[in-house]
Amino acid sequence: MRTIKDYDIRELRNLAANYERLGKTDAAEYQAALDELQSRDPLKLNIDRSISAIMAAAKDGRFISYGEVARANGLDWSYALNRQMPKHLDLILAKAYGSGLPLITSIVVNQKHIRSGQLEASSLKGFIAGAKRLGQKVEDEAAYLRDQQRRTFAFAGRTGRFAARASQ
Repeated sequence: MRTIKDYDIRELRNLAANYERLGKTDAAEYQAALDELQSRDPLKLNIDRSISAIMAAAKDGRFISYGEVARANGLDWSYALNRQMPKHLDLILAKAYGSGLPLITSIVVNQKHIRSGQLEASSLKGFIAGAKRLGQKVEDEAAYLRDQQRRTFAFAGRTGRFAARASQ
């Protein structure tokens, strides 16, 4: 019998997409597929380390840069990492949503927008595409982003932690 580790990348992505399409992102197999995809990341970005960094920033009531997320993983910002970060953030987005939490990647921004929380057009497009893929209804993209940012800060203020719940 095949285990999740026997799946290739294409099969893992397809499995995750099927669970998303069915709205079953709380399923254990969905979470296992996300974890396996993360484990195969060539740059070794770690979802739980990134989540901890994002939630620490949220608890402090501040936005976090892509570079800070990289440094939380022991990596320097680079061209290769810049190309890999959207996929990594998408995995975090899925894991947060699958755990019933706000879309915490909403507070990860370019360094130049660290005070405003604004996303570049391409980043906003990717964030919104991920939210829609997870079944979210988005009419006003900027308002949706701000709402998710507000929810992330509020959640972090109430709990202060995410990683333990997300890892279950």
